[in-house]
Amino acid sequence: LFSSGLDEMIALICRTFLEVGDESLQPWPTYPEYQLQAAIAGATTVNAAVTPATGLIDLDDLAAHITAKTKVIWLCNPNNPTGTYLPISQIAQFMKRVPADVLVVVDEAYIDFVADVPNPSALSLVTQFNNLLVMRTFSKLYGLANFRVGFSIVPQRVIAKMQNVRLPYNISGISQTAALAAWQDQAFTQTVKQQLLTARQQWSAFFEANHIQHYASQTNFMLYQVADPQALGAFLKQHGYLVRDSMVPGWIRQSFGTPAQDAEMRQLLL
Repeated sequence: LFSSGLDEMIALICRTFLEVGDESLQPWPTYPEYQLQAAIAGATTVNAAVTPATGLIDLDDLAAHITAKTKVIWLCNPNNPTGTYLPISQIAQFMKRVPADVLVVVDEAYIDFVADVPNPSALSLVTQFNNLLVMRTFSKLYGLANFRVGFSIVPQRVIAKMQNVRLPYNISGISQTAALAAWQDQAFTQTVKQQLLTARQQWSAFFEANHIQHYASQTNFMLYQVADPQALGAFLKQHGYLVRDSMVPGWIRQSFGTPAQDAEMRQLLL
């Protein structure tokens, strides 16, 4: 099922499966659009824990928060904004603890950046669990954020319901052409991925060397702890760099740039 970016897909899921009195369950911090769209649908968002020391989603705590009112569970993997990744084996074990009438949404917007993990996607679990939906996008590795192309692998039992709610003509012909061209140019995407992996290794080494608390990222950004995120954010903005300084209290989320930009950023942070 295709959508105009994953934000439309999230809205579509909420319009289809949530109503007043329902609960939408998620770890926190995570992508805020889940909570926004759940609220628009009239549902209540329940937050489970992310392990402070590692930034990993606590699946035991998530399972403990499932109630009779839970209708949708969100798993952003790798998670935004922590950047951390859950192995598929752990997600499979979690799925066994979820009631069959609760939809689990695995958001894999950043899955293409995962390294050193064979077959990191939860797509392999779709045939095992008919309450699992996996979301993907062309906005990240493929660089087509402005074209708004997202898609989901949807359980057969629910796709008709979602099609009934989906707006017609949601992806333009230009966006479809761009997505197809990007998909066919895997050599370019692999080059981009290798550049990002190099940047990620350099930033990890920098944070380690300077004793800056950070989470092990499997994305194109890193989350790190600072004394005053807003002050640092304003300082970096004066030098031409924009970072997320208010997503998580006490932390900054920073995307990777070009090698020259990253080198300058590291000098500014010292």
